[in-house]
Amino acid sequence: MEEEKTNKPSDSDFKQQRLKAWKLSPSSSVLGIIYLSMGVFFVTFGAVILYESNEVIEVAKRYDNLNECKASWKHPSTCIIEMDISDHMESPIFIYYEIKNMYQNHRKYNKSRDINQLLGYNQTKSDISSYCEPVVTMKDLGLITNLSKEIKIANPCGLIAKSYFNDTFILMPPADSPKNTITVKHDGIAWDVDKDDKFKRNKHWDSVQWTDVEDEHFIVWMSTAGLPTFRKLWGKIEHDLDSGKYRMQITNNYDVSSFSGEKSIIITTSSAFGGKLNFLGILYIVVGCLSFAGAGLIFVTNYYKAKLSSAR
Repeated sequence: MEEEKTNKPSDSDFKQQRLKAWKLSPSSSVLGIIYLSMGVFFVTFGAVILYESNEVIEVAKRYDNLNECKASWKHPSTCIIEMDISDHMESPIFIYYEIKNMYQNHRKYNKSRDINQLLGYNQTKSDISSYCEPVVTMKDLGLITNLSKEIKIANPCGLIAKSYFNDTFILMPPADSPKNTITVKHDGIAWDVDKDDKFKRNKHWDSVQWTDVEDEHFIVWMSTAGLPTFRKLWGKIEHDLDSGKYRMQITNNYDVSSFSGEKSIIITTSSAFGGKLNFLGILYIVVGCLSFAGAGLIFVTNYYKAKLSSAR
């Protein structure tokens, strides 16, 4: 007589894998209808995205290649470029800067920060060394600051903080405009979760930290991009702009020539889906067309199968 196994599972439907199961096995006609429905959805949604995207007004201009706007880390230059807005722009209006050929998604760059230091805690050199290499001390930072010479630890430390984008922009109205200035708001450009939970000033931050980590421009910069061409929000305009030739005064500090980069300034409106999303709209339409083609292939195949069966 065979000895009964002591570790044998009990005789239940669950443990013996006898639970009832169901799987979708649609007929050819049902599968064709599913593909047809997918085609209608994707083409319709893609057309809506394209329509909304075409309603977005966007003016972009590269400025790092202009002679009057050449950048230098130690000797910033100030220049004025013209931004020709051909259509009336309704608020809210957003100002972005765009950088090309900068790989913020590089692992060494992306990990180069100390979370506790950014939360306002006092960290020693040994605390931050493993996280912030190769930018741990003020000497590694290589910036001219107002901090005392006794302050040796870079706060904030790391490659991301060291490469903080520091160009500034002032938008001026057209020459024939009765307005003297255009108000650009710089609050509300960072995520609330970042402002509330990830970045806090040190108690004596002005004598310890070389920059204000609660500055929303800094918080936006510390949120690294996944692609080598990226845009980051600089400010918001909460009133309409009429068409005209606007002027952008740029204080140019940020040198991108070391990595063959490019810099642009962008003024844009938005839609229900964000900015310009022509590629996404086209992608949806292409997927919808492929779904229509799949539905047509299923219906034609099903028709000829039925015709062949009846002939027999």
